[in-house]
Amino acid sequence: MVDRIKNLLPQAQATVPAGTLKFRSDRPGRRPIRASVSDVEFLTDVTIALVVIGDLLFFGICATTIIPSVAADAVVVGTFGVMYLPRRQASNLTLMALTISTGFVVMTQS
Repeated sequence: MVDRIKNLLPQAQATVPAGTLKFRSDRPGRRPIRASVSDVEFLTDVTIALVVIGDLLFFGICATTIIPSVAADAVVVGTFGVMYLPRRQASNLTLMALTISTGFVVMTQS
């Protein structure tokens, strides 16, 4: 969203008096949103990997580790697929809920 606004800013500045429209920052003094999204992506990947390794060690059968790994990937792809239809965008809250729901789906499959 911020990138779209930055791209449209020159057009908007051309229509208003000079100096009245400025882009300051996403959220001054706070951690950038992109860094927190990157952290959530990393944590989701680590969570899925640990669950698959834990299942492999606990059950000792490779076939039982395939189910949680496929289920976790299906949750991620399905979530973004459903969000794409009404043109929704991912926020920090959405990504947090996705991480938690991935854990729930993997726990129920194990």
